[in-house]
Amino acid sequence: MIEIIKDWLSKNKQFTKPLAKITTLQLSDYLILLLSFLLFSCSSITEDCYTGSHIKEQAMFPKYDSIQYFSTEVTFEDLFIEPVFQEENNEQDSIIFSFVVERSPININEDFVSFLDSAGFNRTTISEADYSAINEIFRTRPTDECLMARSCIPVYRDLLVFYQNDKAIGVAKICFTCEQFIFRGAQGETDFFGYFGEFPKLIKILNPYLKTNIEERFPS
Repeated sequence: MIEIIKDWLSKNKQFTKPLAKITTLQLSDYLILLLSFLLFSCSSITEDCYTGSHIKEQAMFPKYDSIQYFSTEVTFEDLFIEPVFQEENNEQDSIIFSFVVERSPININEDFVSFLDSAGFNRTTISEADYSAINEIFRTRPTDECLMARSCIPVYRDLLVFYQNDKAIGVAKICFTCEQFIFRGAQGETDFFGYFGEFPKLIKILNPYLKTNIEERFPS
């Protein structure tokens, strides 16, 4: 399907001319993501049934001693619509895009937190009173269910950074709207995260740290 979209773009270059100055947000990837969203919306697809019956139950982030929570109120329109009408995107836009749409951070040993701060992410410290509930959420578990692939375009507005002795040892990037995630430094097989009600449980924990409840981001 991606090849079909690329072929369509090559034959319809008049649509890309107004976007010629957008370089930091990677124009081609942006258009492919946007067209994929328009074609597929947020439906789920199933291929061969791959189950998690073999998975060992264990903590994903077992050795942390503190958690920093980073969040942003950036919208889908801010990321995929508004940049079309901007002549030039600044460094802050590029950083935000790399974290909430792309796969940053790739290496948690790098100082990625300073980029989150400079891009204006809201930062707060998770209370130790929530650690027990968070430990239950970030846990691998066996399941006989089939792994489902999501065709929704994720926007990772929420990031949890797990620390040990002031060093980042794990990252959980969460898109609650699409129920997708990217983990760095997690232990065990995490593909089935979300199959045990983890997303609504995590929303309940994180909402008190936010000015606007996470549910208000969901499409009506």
